[in-house]
Amino acid sequence: MENLSIVIITKNESGNLKTFLPHLSWAGEIITVDDNSSDETCNILKEYKNVKIFTNTFTDFSSQRNFGIRQASNEWILSLDPDEVVSEKLKTEIRSGINQKEFSAFNIPTKNIFYGKWLKYGGNYPDYHIRLFKKENAVWDNPVHERLLIKGKTGTFREPIEHYGHRTIEETLEKLNKYTTFEARIRTESGIRFSAFRAVFEPLKVFLSTYFYRLGFMDGYPGFVYCFFFCCYRLFTWAKIYQTEKK
Repeated sequence: MENLSIVIITKNESGNLKTFLPHLSWAGEIITVDDNSSDETCNILKEYKNVKIFTNTFTDFSSQRNFGIRQASNEWILSLDPDEVVSEKLKTEIRSGINQKEFSAFNIPTKNIFYGKWLKYGGNYPDYHIRLFKKENAVWDNPVHERLLIKGKTGTFREPIEHYGHRTIEETLEKLNKYTTFEARIRTESGIRFSAFRAVFEPLKVFLSTYFYRLGFMDGYPGFVYCFFFCCYRLFTWAKIYQTEKK
């Protein structure tokens, strides 16, 4: 697909890339921003002619994604993660999107697959995010849980991106530890102090909200595990802030 660059950030993603990269052969250009991977990530990427590899040491998610945007040579950008798949129906929508003149960006729903189950509740669907946008009209903001700032009108797609972000419990625990460490550091550096009240009640509020109010229990046991880990994310972030202050 001409006039479209897919931008992906990577760090030791060889397992995901072997599975998901073949599904992106239709893209005119794939920009990968790699954070000094120590596995086979770069060797796998080199097997594909439409992939361009750039090494950039990670500081935060927005900076890494903005770096990728600057390397792209096409007018439109599709932002993906290494564990995401674009269906044939979504490709058709993308093709129509980049050929119209009204919108500068598009919200795309996310179909989150958690341990093999599509999570439809707990706030997991449609889970809209701006993923397709004009290069000159967008910039990523926020170091953690990054968001995209857009100039111009934003449209909405019907078909979702399929996200296989949690396939094993080991993978989930690894991500939980990685992301809470990073978020605790960012919060500490921005001047946020440990609060016993927030450390106790925020995780509880998150679980009650996602599991009961947003009907996470309708997704069965995977729904419970997801909501519990979402609760633990807040709990561990505050615990790491506490640990940093006590050193």
